[in-house]
Amino acid sequence: MPLSVNKPDVVTLQFENGVSDKGSKMMDYMEGHYLYLQCPAVEEIKYACLHEWHPFTISSAPSDGKVTCHIKMAPGGAETFTG
Repeated sequence: MPLSVNKPDVVTLQFENGVSDKGSKMMDYMEGHYLYLQCPAVEEIKYACLHEWHPFTISSAPSDGKVTCHIKMAPGGAETFTG
């Protein structure tokens, strides 16, 4: 799952949305949909007991072969993200 940093406060998460052996896309979504991500490795650093799922907006088009989320650090500090 490639991660890239576009700006100092924006991370791009992108993964393949290939076709299953049944001929359909692995993840079917439309404009405005979101997905939930859990990042226990990041959360363990400061919040050992917080293994929460967080919603992030999908920023790629449904016709793309990849699912993309742009994750921006919120103004509240290094532990806060928006998506």
